[in-house]
Amino acid sequence: TTYYGPGWQALPLPPEIAANLPPDGSTQVGIFRATADLTADFATQTIAGCLGCLRPGEDPQQVLFELVGEIRYPDGSHRPLQAVPSLNTPEAAWLRVRLGETTIHPQTGTFTGHGLTIESAYMPAETGSTSSGRWHGQFSNRPDATGNPRLVGGAFSGEWDNPVGGLQTVIGTFVATTPPAGDH
Repeated sequence: TTYYGPGWQALPLPPEIAANLPPDGSTQVGIFRATADLTADFATQTIAGCLGCLRPGEDPQQVLFELVGEIRYPDGSHRPLQAVPSLNTPEAAWLRVRLGETTIHPQTGTFTGHGLTIESAYMPAETGSTSSGRWHGQFSNRPDATGNPRLVGGAFSGEWDNPVGGLQTVIGTFVATTPPAGDH
């Protein structure tokens, strides 16, 4: 969910974002599906990752699979919400959820982290945006060919806000598998 507070229309934003910006006072409600990229280091018992981030050379349209929902305007009208895949570039993502490094419990394969950061194409951090949140999950107890867990799943929740009154809340789940040999 995203609320576009007063003052959004006056912000200096890139033209491709400003052209699609809803009027002040609008609310966006939707779901997104993005690539989960997690890195576990079993030697140090840590894990970190990102949802919706691009790897070098990756096609932006393959990272952001879906963003659907609706935008509700202050006058009560609404329209469908659809992603603009071309906005998902290394410089500006429609939405990224960074999962900060946290410790894996060695006996249970569980983890909990409080270092969640939300990045939005509508409002970069340099405009005073802040975010916080937490994430948690667990590794499967079925090993891959190298002896590491072959699956990890979990959930996350976070909140992002901006001094002009914007607010975004993101909650969701993730599942990731061990990449095939040679794919890092």
